[in-house]
Amino acid sequence: MFLVIGWTIISAFIATTFLTILALSNVIELSDEKYLDRLFVVLVLEIVASGFFIFREGFSEEQKYFRNATLLFDKAISQKEAGSFKDADETFSQILNLSTDKLPFDIRDVIRQRADLAFSQNLWERAAASYQVYDEMGPGDPQVLANYGRSLRELNRYEEAKLVYQRAEKFLPNDYAVLNGLNNVTRRLASFYLEADRSNAAQKLFEQTRVYINAMLKIAGGKSENERQYLNALIARVRLNWQWERYPEAEASTRGVIEEFPDFSPAKEDLAAILLEYGLKTSNQSKISESAALYRKLHEELGNESDDIFIGSGLAEAVASIESPTTEYLEYAKNAVLLSIANNENTEDDPYAFYAAALLFHKFDDMSAAQEYLRQAISAEERRSADPYTFDYRRLVEYEKLLLRWTELTQ
Repeated sequence: MFLVIGWTIISAFIATTFLTILALSNVIELSDEKYLDRLFVVLVLEIVASGFFIFREGFSEEQKYFRNATLLFDKAISQKEAGSFKDADETFSQILNLSTDKLPFDIRDVIRQRADLAFSQNLWERAAASYQVYDEMGPGDPQVLANYGRSLRELNRYEEAKLVYQRAEKFLPNDYAVLNGLNNVTRRLASFYLEADRSNAAQKLFEQTRVYINAMLKIAGGKSENERQYLNALIARVRLNWQWERYPEAEASTRGVIEEFPDFSPAKEDLAAILLEYGLKTSNQSKISESAALYRKLHEELGNESDDIFIGSGLAEAVASIESPTTEYLEYAKNAVLLSIANNENTEDDPYAFYAAALLFHKFDDMSAAQEYLRQAISAEERRSADPYTFDYRRLVEYEKLLLRWTELTQ
């Protein structure tokens, strides 16, 4: 509205000036000289009004913003050319953090909207990049930080995600989503440290994860208050004890979840995997057999068209670990693991599926096939070496030692 009024004043000023010049030049005749005096008065008033408009525009919020941004930019360029890179970086950062509250349009809103669009489509790389730029350009936004942390977590960038979630926690200390994100990243980092023989660091993070999970359970309130959050927190507790390698506690808590939520299949999958790991570590055939039976039941419920690589692979390893499985059991497990490899919907091959297939073919005394599948398991694991959070060095060593033993037996 101010612009419309201002430009109306300027247009009137131009018209009045033109009319006054014509009158002074006798191009047009006025019936009374007092009209010429009035034209001069109007002209002076319009000059004052136009000057005010021009002055006001020159000191508008937009002008102040771009003037300050330009000064800072020129300063940063001078610092960069002088070799003061740290100072230049800080000055560039000041530009990004200039207040835009009084501007009619903020480019950060575009960045935020693009980030949210990518997040809603699970385009994690794009979402993380956009949220990072948005976060750098302004004060911390709790929802942006929560989404940014989730994007980093999906990319296995757990250290970065942890720092982002911790910033979000300062704004939202009792937010379930933020606590759940922290639980995920600290638990995974703890497991990684445990595998890397950094037990003290792992123990500290496992304990911190337990704090987050207990807070999640408190917020959820119980099955009757928020069933989804409550169940998610219970499963988080199961996986905490599992990755902490506290197998009796993991088994007990999983059985508790299944009793309370008998139709929740992921808990049954977790129990089958926990029983298998626990049975192998303690040479307990009873637990291995229970694991195999549970995996088979899960596989039958999913149907022959199942592409669930973990169920097929887990079944194969469990059956291969039974001392004297029946031929029918072996055949069923072989079909399941080969189907899981063939129907894999992930971008990369899963080393575990090839390892489980190798164990099963070894049980059939087909050493040639067993060695070939083990080589594929080694190759798939080696391809993961670029990402420390998916690469499992201990398993790679285990595969290589097993292949060496099998090779020596066939020579």
